[in-house]
Parts: sequence; C-alpha cells; structure tokens
Amino acid sequence: MRPRVMRAPSSGSGRGLSGAAMKEAREARERGDTTAARAKMQQVRTQMERRREQHIATLRTILNADQQKQLDANVAAMKERGAEGGHRKHGDQARVGGDGR
Repeated sequence: MRPRVMRAPSSGSGRGLSGAAMKEAREARERGDTTAARAKMQQVRTQMERRREQHIATLRTILNADQQKQLDANVAAMKERGAEGGHRKHGDQARVGGDGR
C-alpha cells in the first residue's frame, strides 16, 4: 500500500490562475491571434515551472540526505527529458518503480 502524500497548503485554488490564462489563450487562438495565444501559454508555463520548483523545494525539506540525492537525480532526469521534448522513445526503459505500462 502506498503512503499518503501530504500536500503543502497553497494560496489560491491551484489551477485557477493558469486555468483562466489557458482559457484566454484558447480564446485568442480561436480569434486567430496567435501572438496573444503564445504569450498567454508562456505565462502559464512560467507559472507551472514556479509551482513545480516550489513543490520540489517543499519536498526536499522532509527528505533525508540520501532521499534528497535521489530527488535531485530524478529532477535532473525530468528536466533532461523536457529539454528533449518530454517524450520517451519506444526503446527506452519503463518508468522507475512503475509496472511497465
């Protein structure tokens, strides 16, 4: 059985700000305003990255030194995959700790 994950309290509704920006981006794209749509999507990406960094920093506070090293390695691998487009190729290994799906 997996341990329950404690979530850090957040200010706001979580997806509220990015949800509104996503809606604005979609509306701009539907109007044909790709410049505004791209700007809104960049705003959403920036917010998501900031939240992810805050979440990782919060996680680090509850981990011991060995766990922090493993988290750092996992984060580095995640960033490397993101730089490569975020998609695994068919020959790649299954997720660590996953069931191979």
